[in-house]
Amino acid sequence: MIAVQRDYTLEDKEHNHAHIEVKVCGTIEVDITETQTHLTTDLDHVAFEKVGNKIKVIGIQEDDKTNETKEWQLILSPEDAKQLHHDVDDITEDYENLMNDL
Repeated sequence: MIAVQRDYTLEDKEHNHAHIEVKVCGTIEVDITETQTHLTTDLDHVAFEKVGNKIKVIGIQEDDKTNETKEWQLILSPEDAKQLHHDVDDITEDYENLMNDL
């Protein structure tokens, strides 16, 4: 598997739409359609946190030029977060297998 792409409706006030791509190279990329925001981070910098009846997906993005870090957050439904967590686990396993084969 090279990448998994999914589209979600965020559980924020605006109910923005996010296109999320989990890549076997060990990264996750998020494009929020309405705000034209692009977020990215390594898979080992992604966390899932329960907040009430929703799930917060937290990523830490590092600027390659300044080495500064910025935390970003998305709010997903439990079902969407479960699917994304499963995708992250699967891609992480594929990435580890790929590295072991090299």
